Amino acid sequence: MRLEDLVVALDAYFRTQEVRNDDWSDTFELLYPDPYWREYAEPGYESGWNGLMMRGSGEVRQVATCVFPSDRIVAGLEPGTFLFSEHPADLGAETPVQVVTRPRDGAGRVAVVAGGGANVILEASLERGCQTYVTGNAVTRCQLDFVREGVRAFRRRAEEVGVAVVDATHYGLEKAPQLVMVECFRARGLEARFVPDGPK
Repeated sequence: MRLEDLVVALDAYFRTQEVRNDDWSDTFELLYPDPYWREYAEPGYESGWNGLMMRGSGEVRQVATCVFPSDRIVAGLEPGTFLFSEHPADLGAETPVQVVTRPRDGAGRVAVVAGGGANVILEASLERGCQTYVTGNAVTRCQLDFVREGVRAFRRRAEEVGVAVVDATHYGLEKAPQLVMVECFRARGLEARFVPDGPK
C-alpha cells in the first residue's frame, strides 16, 4: 500500500487537522534536549503534534502498533514497516497497577479513563455518579512539573469527594486501542501486529 494513501485515510479517520491543545513541546524538550529530531519530522508536525511524524518508505509492507515508540521497538522494525503509536515519544517506565484509595467496599459506578486522564475528566464523571475512577496516571514518575501538579490536584479532589481511585497504568489502558488498530490495518489488507514494550 502507498504510504500517502494510508496517511490520508488515517488523517481523515482520526480528524488530525481538527486536533487542538495537544502540545508535546515540553515533553520533547525534556526527553530530547538536542533537537536533532526536527531534521526528520514532517514539516508542520510541531504545530499539531498529530498525524505522520516521520516519513519512511513510500510503500508500506506491514504495520506495527505500540503505545510508546521506544528505541527497542524502532530498532526491531523490518524495512517498509509503518509504525502506528499512541504517543510520539517513549514516556519510560510505568508504575504497577494499584488501588490508590478505597473509601468503600463496593465499586459503585465506575469511570474508566484511558491514559493520562486523571485530571481531565473527573468532574464530568462525578456529575454522572462516579464512585470509582480507573485511570492511567493517578500515580506518576513523570518529571514534568505540570504533570506532577495535575496528578496532585486530581488526587486531592478525588479524596475530597470520596472517590475510589485505581491506577491501571497509562500503558495498560492505552494498549487496548492499539490492539483494535491491528485489526483495522488487517482489514485494509496489511500484515499488522502489536509490539509490546510496557510493564510485564
